[in-house]
Amino acid sequence: MGLGIRGSCKIKLERGEADVYIIHRLNVRNNMVRTQIYLTEKERTSLQLLAEQTGKTQSQLIRDAVDRLIESLDQQNRLYLLRQARGMWKDRDDLPDFEELRKEFDRFPPRDE
Repeated sequence: MGLGIRGSCKIKLERGEADVYIIHRLNVRNNMVRTQIYLTEKERTSLQLLAEQTGKTQSQLIRDAVDRLIESLDQQNRLYLLRQARGMWKDRDDLPDFEELRKEFDRFPPRDE
């Protein structure tokens, strides 16, 4: 299958700490890494039911959820960075006159679409 990586760590949760043991196995054929996770019995049962209802594998449902989480966090991070950058040039006097630069582009009539 591929390279196996093992490790353990202690993570802090809202309701305490948990020991986590992680096993990764790289699947070279489709660039995936096998990762073992621990679910509560309720999570496992719910995931199993969702898999049956949707026709997807439990792994696919987990990957979809992780992808949505990553996308959401990336969007939040982008917005945070944009807000941090707001006004960063307001006190600079070495920049060109952007209104004059913009007028150069305005000399072309808009295209009819």
